[in-house]
This record gives sequence, C-alpha cells and structure tokens, in this order.
Amino acid sequence: MQDKPTKHSLSVKVAEQINDLIIRDKLKPGTKLPNEAQLAEMCGVSRPTVREAMKMLKAQNIIVIRQGDGTYVCDFTGLGDDPLGFRYIDRAKLTESVFEVRLIIEPQIAALAVERATPEEIQQMEQIVQKMYTINYRDPARLELDIQFHTLIAKCSKNAVFNQVIPVIYETIQKGIVILAESEESFSLSQHMHNDIFQAFVHRDSCRAQNAVTTHIYTSLDNIRRLKKGKA
Repeated sequence: MQDKPTKHSLSVKVAEQINDLIIRDKLKPGTKLPNEAQLAEMCGVSRPTVREAMKMLKAQNIIVIRQGDGTYVCDFTGLGDDPLGFRYIDRAKLTESVFEVRLIIEPQIAALAVERATPEEIQQMEQIVQKMYTINYRDPARLELDIQFHTLIAKCSKNAVFNQVIPVIYETIQKGIVILAESEESFSLSQHMHNDIFQAFVHRDSCRAQNAVTTHIYTSLDNIRRLKKGKA
C-alpha cells in the first residue's frame, strides 16, 4: 500500500513541473504565471499546495512575486543578489578585477553575438545608443542604459551561460561606471564607443565588434587605474 502524498511532496512536484517548463523554454523570463487558483486547477492540487510551491520557487530565485500584480518568472532565474560573494571583496579592488574579466570575455561574446543577433535586437540596440546621446552625463539613467546595452549583447549571443554571467558582472560594477561618468569628456567618449560597437552589429562584422568592445573596456579599465593612482 502506497503512502498518500503529503502536501509538501505535492508542492515539490508542482515546483518541479514549473521549473521544467522554464528549462524547456515553455515559460520564458519575464512571463507572468497563471494565478493561484488557475495553477491549482491545472496541476490538480489545492491552492495551499500551489502556495507552498511558489514559496519554494521564490526562495530559489526562479520566480518573483509582485504584490498586486502577480507572479513572474525571474529575468535571470536561479541567481541571488550576490551569487559570487562580491560584496565581501574590497570595492576598489573589485572594480578593476571585474573590468579585467570583462576584457577577457566580452570581446568574444560580441564576436559571437554579431553573427546571431536578430534584426529586432539590432534595432533595440540602436534605440539604446540613441538614448545615450540624448541624456546628460550627470543623469543616473546613463548607468541603466550601459547595463541594458551590454546585457543585450550577451542576449544576442544566444548562449545561455553568457546570459547568466553578464548580469552578475554588471551588478558589481555600477559604482565603477558612475566614477567613470563623472567626467563629461569620458562620457562623450563612451557614447561614441558604444556607437562603434553598434555599427559593427549593423554591418555584421565580428572582427570589428571584437575590436570595438576591446577598445571600450580597455579605455574604461585604463581610466579606473589612472583614477586610483590619482587618489593614492
């Protein structure tokens, strides 16, 4: 005689079903899930069981619950606020170290992304670059645009690992970007370098994209090092 399934075991099963849909790309990042009652009916379980499953998925950073709005698949499923423990590294050392990592991997990501980007993604990239040229160098929105631009490149690569790694990196360099953007001259240069990268995508030129990203990141890294020396 089999034991009757417990609420906990049923909740685990429901959570696994939803997780499987995400893995198989049936539920994409940002997708709104059916409400609690609908999920209960779909899975053939009670609402408390669904509620418990949602708590499990939320704890694993697979879903996000927005009060008054609903439950959504996380943009970057499974990633916590600081999955690599960067908050325990000295900020001054961390910024330079992260830019060194970017210098190694992002040019290769760009070279791959140029070949795989859809026309819609290139159009989205153009819109970001256009916005970069309309804001003031002191506008905090410059940081969000920079993150959107480089995260989009990772998305264009169609590589699942890059899509997870790049957001983690950008969460750690926000302060570094702000430091670099304090200079109007450096911000103007950054605008032009982002446009150079975009033009490489327009022309589907992998080598040009790789070189443009290398120049952009190396210039930023050089600025960081000069700022550190000036404060020493």
